[in-house]
Amino acid sequence: MQENSSQKAPESQPRVFVCYAHRDERWAKWISNYLGVRGFDVWRDVEALPAGASWTNAIDQALSESNLVVAVMSPAFFESEWAQTETAAVAAKKMPIIPVMIEPCKVRGFLSYLNWADLTEDREKAECSM
Repeated sequence: MQENSSQKAPESQPRVFVCYAHRDERWAKWISNYLGVRGFDVWRDVEALPAGASWTNAIDQALSESNLVVAVMSPAFFESEWAQTETAAVAAKKMPIIPVMIEPCKVRGFLSYLNWADLTEDREKAECSM
């Protein structure tokens, strides 16, 4: 698996921004690795932000450089101010977004109108839906 999924991939590779609550870090890392080994250039804040970096500036920059967003949905995601700020920016920019449910939760906002990949049941089935 790709250890540092925030590395630059060749220009032809789509860049994916992973939006998640930090309580769901393990799932975000699993999804990032899953996409990384399949050739996607994945941006995830934990790997891409050095100490002292401005979160707001770095996230705005990463979103502007991304082609697609994966929203890692859980109760924690919908409680996270950062995750909600990021998804609002995605909606405003009209970026493509793939919601991925990792834990049963009430889906809110514009994400409730989208079909999502359901990873709550079995991982093999989940991999097929990604």
